[in-house]
Amino acid sequence: CVRLICERWLMALNEITLAELEDAVKHQLGGDPEAIFPDTARQIVNDSLHYLYAMHPWSWRKRGPVTVNFNSDSEFADLPEDFGSSPDIYASNGSTFNIEWSSIEEVRRRSSDSFSAGGNQFFVAVQMRGRGLPAEYALNPRLYIWPKPSSMTTAELIYLADHVDLEVDSYCPPIPRKFRWLAIRLCKAHAAEHEDDDPSILENIERSTRLANLKAEDGLSQRSLGMETGGFMQSRRSGISKPWKNVVHPT
Repeated sequence: CVRLICERWLMALNEITLAELEDAVKHQLGGDPEAIFPDTARQIVNDSLHYLYAMHPWSWRKRGPVTVNFNSDSEFADLPEDFGSSPDIYASNGSTFNIEWSSIEEVRRRSSDSFSAGGNQFFVAVQMRGRGLPAEYALNPRLYIWPKPSSMTTAELIYLADHVDLEVDSYCPPIPRKFRWLAIRLCKAHAAEHEDDDPSILENIERSTRLANLKAEDGLSQRSLGMETGGFMQSRRSGISKPWKNVVHPT
């Protein structure tokens, strides 16, 4: 009875649950895809939501500032579970060090050769979690740091969130109400692509006036984060484009 009341309350708010999105996928496929495809409806839904997040640097993805701990003599610092990309990271109040974004390869090169950084300079790179890997190999996002901090210090991070996979039927993706139609259409489109390997539905969504209007409205409510990234024209379901590769520093 309590669950029913909660479900009706969620519907009244126009939110959508994982179970409802799974039903949309199953309806598109004409039944339960678990009996036909190796991927489950849940995986299709989560892939679709990752795709939605990657379509645009939506203003509702912005988080922070949050504190990131640079632990003494550690080359890694944990990032929030929903970390997707970061326009900005800076020293906490009272700290005097500088932080420069780099690549994993460059940080490793600096740590293995004779290059010496100043005492107030850190080079950092993002090491993302591995989606689809066994739990023991799926790391949460973290920063790879060089040089290792000589003492405990903190930084402040502003970032764009990525989708965190839903596992409970009653859970709702944290997206605005007006994006409900887009989540449903993306789930159906990815299901159709599974069934027929037909990308035309995704292409139509990407080129739709309704999506263009969402992006335009979103652009009026946030500072510029650079060129739009992700979406069908840059990615496919098997390899979703990650906007942290080319989101620029805000100006």
